[in-house]
Amino acid sequence: MKRIIYILILITAFTFNLELRASDKKIKLDSIVTPNQSKSEYAYDNNGNRILYAYYYWDKSLKDWVQSTKFEYAFDDNGNRILYVSYDWDNTLKDWVGERKYEYAFDDDGNQILDAYYRWDNTLKDWVGERKYEYAFDDDGNQIHRIIYRWDKILNNWVGDSKSEYAYDDNGNQILEARYLWDKILKDWVQSSKSETTYDVKGNRILNVRYSWDKILKDWVGYNKLEYAYDDNGNQILFASYKWDNTLKNWEGKEKYEFARDDKGNQILNTRYYWNKTLNNWVGDYINETYFDFSYDTLSVINPLDYRKYKFIHQINYKWDFTNNDWVIRDTTKYYYSDFNPTSIEKEVATIHNFLIFPNPSSDKISVDLGEVIGVGVADMSIYDILGNEIMTIPNYTNKTEIDVNNIPIGSYTIQIQTPTGSISQRLLVNR
Repeated sequence: MKRIIYILILITAFTFNLELRASDKKIKLDSIVTPNQSKSEYAYDNNGNRILYAYYYWDKSLKDWVQSTKFEYAFDDNGNRILYVSYDWDNTLKDWVGERKYEYAFDDDGNQILDAYYRWDNTLKDWVGERKYEYAFDDDGNQIHRIIYRWDKILNNWVGDSKSEYAYDDNGNQILEARYLWDKILKDWVQSSKSETTYDVKGNRILNVRYSWDKILKDWVGYNKLEYAYDDNGNQILFASYKWDNTLKNWEGKEKYEFARDDKGNQILNTRYYWNKTLNNWVGDYINETYFDFSYDTLSVINPLDYRKYKFIHQINYKWDFTNNDWVIRDTTKYYYSDFNPTSIEKEVATIHNFLIFPNPSSDKISVDLGEVIGVGVADMSIYDILGNEIMTIPNYTNKTEIDVNNIPIGSYTIQIQTPTGSISQRLLVNR
């Protein structure tokens, strides 16, 4: 009897072990086939990283699959992609021919320290460099330099193009960016421009000054200056820009904005000034004055104006009257509402929590992780400048897709994600 019980226990244990193994079993996608049209094949390393993607098309004459394009990948021990190579099939050579190649490297902390791009030269039958980026980071993960190289066909080697160096305060705020250019004659880096930034005790940027290097004077010369101010709640109430006057050797105003907000954080006043060279002072341009009805909370108002959290009643716009030296009304805009009584909700909508922008600050490209925007893998996205102007809109943004911000001027921006239940915003800092 004991022997039977023992055998039953063994059988039960063996069966349980098989169930565990079955639950741990993984599967991989090997191919995708559309008969008589196209075929995709995949291969993976031992960690499940995709190392091959090959695409074929169906040749009706040959009645067979014909190679078209191929992509090969390699990864380091930490799962970072370190190689990406693409090929095209050459029907004449009956072989794969290189198209482009990317090489990447990472430090022990996972920071990317190399990004190199090559293209295939059909004449040389070899890879030829196009551009290369090298990065370095401090112990806190802050980027402290970026060097850009280009390929010199005569030297058949990488040569310097530009270099940027960065410095930070104890709070991790970037306080310096110095840019250098490679001098072919001196065969050395020479100063080009630098940007110095100052922050208040709360970490808000209050001053940014950019200089350019004067080769004749052998000294830094002012280029532009930006000033910022904030209220006790961290809301921006001032933005002023200046340019350097080489004749007067001082800063000359360009434009200035003053903002006012109510106790709920809504912007109720936006005043713009421009610099009058004759008066050597700021002169009024326009005022936008906003009125709200706070008897409705933020959940009771439905409108497509995402930045209007409460019931927006009307807006009065003023212009400066030079005859009377005073503000006069230019126009008035009113908003009208009606009752909203939905009878049913046909589908469950997403609940907004948070999202992540990386890298932030950024100089060229960013990605947005919608991971905590529950139920949302695709969402409409907009980017606004500090004045509320929409400078970029991305309908149906897909999670973690790269966004090129290289053409966006240096400054502070707001990224806003819109989903069926509303919107959420986060701050983006662009610097170089």
